[in-house]
Amino acid sequence: VSDSDPSRVDVLLAALNVTKQADVLSVDAAGDVITYTVTVENTGEAALTNIVVDDPLVIDLAYVSGDTDLDGKLDVTEEWIYTGTYTVTQADIDAAVPIHNVVTADSNETSSDTAEENVDVIIIPAIDIRKNAEGADTQQILSGGTASFTIRVTNSGDVALSNVTVSDAAAPGC
Repeated sequence: VSDSDPSRVDVLLAALNVTKQADVLSVDAAGDVITYTVTVENTGEAALTNIVVDDPLVIDLAYVSGDTDLDGKLDVTEEWIYTGTYTVTQADIDAAVPIHNVVTADSNETSSDTAEENVDVIIIPAIDIRKNAEGADTQQILSGGTASFTIRVTNSGDVALSNVTVSDAAAPGC
């Protein structure tokens, strides 16, 4: 004796996609602020719950908009927008490498997704050299006499300089 009761089970795919965008392509000084916009989109076939967005570099990442029916679920094709800022440090400038930022979004129903964004650090090494006569702006000396002057070297760029040397053909002992 056998009996069957056919039933149908639909398996819905749960998926999310996260993207990240910085408001600038590059920075050049400590204190510059980068604003990031993170978009979390439901690309699956079922609503997602308990959305967690983690960005270790951006400590003030906050939800801005997207939950159109205010039910706390990321509905199919719905996008939630988050923004946050990062303040560039002197260590970022000194490292002179792109600021690499990764965000992760996760929910109870699907695996996480990540997005990365790099912001270039532009450094401008520059040096300014001024040679001024001691005392008055000009000096008059007799042939074979001694002229006094000051050479002032200033780092006018935005990065530390090393191995800086100064020479003056008219003053070999400089």
